[in-house]
Amino acid sequence: MRNRLEMGFLRYGKKKPDAPKYDYIKAIKTKLALYEESGNTENLVDIGNYAMLEFKFGEHPTKHFYAGDDVGHAELKK
Repeated sequence: MRNRLEMGFLRYGKKKPDAPKYDYIKAIKTKLALYEESGNTENLVDIGNYAMLEFKFGEHPTKHFYAGDDVGHAELKK
């Protein structure tokens, strides 16, 4: 994941304030569907990076961080 981000930095440079806005949530959903269809873990790398970019640059109208302890973990498979 880090290598992908570093390659993007080398290709496009540091994200500037006037840079185009991206819909990271839509990209995450698209990549998840692709992963579910194909099983290609490359899509998981992209999902992780898009999630980080959404965390850092996302523009959700009620964006906030609340650290809920022991809330919403993945379910155990049976």
